[in-house]
Amino acid sequence: MQSIPQPPRHLPTNSDALQILNLLKRRRPEQIIALLEQQQSHHGARKRTRVETQTPFSNTKRSIVTITHPEKVHREEAKTCSEVKSPVAIVKAFLGENVIGNKTKPATSLGDDDDAASFSFTKPTKSELSAYAEMVDAMRKGDLDKLKGFHAEGKSLDACNQFGESLIHMACRRGNLDIVNFLIDEAKVRVVRRDDFGRMPLHDATWTSEPNFDVMDKLLATVPPSLLLAEDVRGHTCFDYARREHWGAWVNFLNERKSMLQERLEQERSEAN
Repeated sequence: MQSIPQPPRHLPTNSDALQILNLLKRRRPEQIIALLEQQQSHHGARKRTRVETQTPFSNTKRSIVTITHPEKVHREEAKTCSEVKSPVAIVKAFLGENVIGNKTKPATSLGDDDDAASFSFTKPTKSELSAYAEMVDAMRKGDLDKLKGFHAEGKSLDACNQFGESLIHMACRRGNLDIVNFLIDEAKVRVVRRDDFGRMPLHDATWTSEPNFDVMDKLLATVPPSLLLAEDVRGHTCFDYARREHWGAWVNFLNERKSMLQERLEQERSEAN
């Protein structure tokens, strides 16, 4: 069966439409195509170049071909964030790629329970779930006074939902430094813990719209530095969650703390021995 030609990009005149209709009745698609091409040439139609067809939604990694020099095709690669070194690579360079893995137990001084929780998701208890339901609204609103009220009543703020997302996970992802400080320093919540996807608060601290260096500093002062290379169930470390446009800022952050991280890693290793 012969294919039906595509309609023209401009509106045909009445005479053109009648001629096309007659050709369709006679099943002469090749003549219709010739007629449409002739009309396009009359209207100054021309094929767009690849450069002209680029849109804001085009893949930025694709080559853009220009025709400035026909004898030598010049390819312009759009600048991408891949030119910036990844913070994950920086951490591996500082701490060593084999410091920690998804199945490797790290050296910590946090106790057996915290150590086990750091590498496995534990099903939440009924008390943790009920406490989360009571406290999550205050957490979402950033109501520090209400959270302090729960703590004053003797309630544990180690609450989490059925997926293991805890209040400290949420506070880190929201970049709320005051609540992070309160949960760690006063409420004494567990910081070395995972949700059901293997994410730790460190992952949430980089999974933000803007880098929050103060929150990350607080976590680094609390957890073993080797956990910077702890992986979730997909094999992603915390800095794999950082936006690419933030890589440069995070690299600078890590470079400024290189000595501190390496010193703490040595301390972690000595405590393990």
